Amino acid sequence: MKAFLVGLLFIVSAFFLILVLSGLFLLLSPFLLMIGIFLRVILSVLIVILAVWLLGKVILVIWDSLKKKPPEKKSSGGAAEVPGSDEAQTR
Repeated sequence: MKAFLVGLLFIVSAFFLILVLSGLFLLLSPFLLMIGIFLRVILSVLIVILAVWLLGKVILVIWDSLKKKPPEKKSSGGAAEVPGSDEAQTR
């Protein structure tokens, strides 16, 4: 008889636990829905901000690489230039 009462108590307590948890879910479902929507909006905004930052970073890197490119030397006249001749004259 004792085992029967323990089993019955377990089944009844599990049933009430399921009822309480489902009731909590029904009460919290609008809150959980709003949290899901809020997180989706926040993550979307963060992804857009990251994309804009990354685009700016790429543009700055390309701009710096184009700015640091040495200008091409134009030869004056038809004489061929000797490599390193400018360095020898400046020293």
